[in-house]
Amino acid sequence: MASASSTRRIVTPEWLSCWLEFPFRIKNNQTGEYVEEATAHAMDYSARVPINQCGGFVGSAMIRLAAAKAMKAGTPTIYGMKPSSVLTVASLIVNISAGVTMPFVGALVDHTDHRKIMGTVSAFIMTVAVAVQIAISEDTWLA
Repeated sequence: MASASSTRRIVTPEWLSCWLEFPFRIKNNQTGEYVEEATAHAMDYSARVPINQCGGFVGSAMIRLAAAKAMKAGTPTIYGMKPSSVLTVASLIVNISAGVTMPFVGALVDHTDHRKIMGTVSAFIMTVAVAVQIAISEDTWLA
C-alpha cells in the first residue's frame, strides 16, 4: 500500500478528509474496506476534467487574440509566427518543460515520503495556473 510507508507528518483533519473523499470512496468487494489508491485515482481523474475544459477554452482564446493582434498590427505574423501557430508553440514549450521536470518530480514522489505534500503543491500550482488562464483577455495576454 502506497500510504503505508508515509510518515503521516501532515494529516488532514478527519472531518475534511471524510467530506472531500466521500464521493470518490471505493470499497473492496471481498473485504469491504475502502481502497485508498482507488480513491486517489478517482479524485485525480475528476480533477483533470475542469483543467482540460479550461485548456480548450484558453487555446481557442489564444488563437483568436493572436489573430486580432496581427490584424491590428497589419502583419500576417505575431512574434515571428502565424497566429494559428501560437497555440502549437505554447504547447511545445509546456510539454518540453513537463518532459524535463517529470522524472525529477516522479523520483521525489516515489522515493521519499512527500507524496501528500507534492500532491498539495501540484494542486495549488494548477489552481493558480487556471486562475491566470481565466484572466486572459485582449489587454492581458502576451501583449
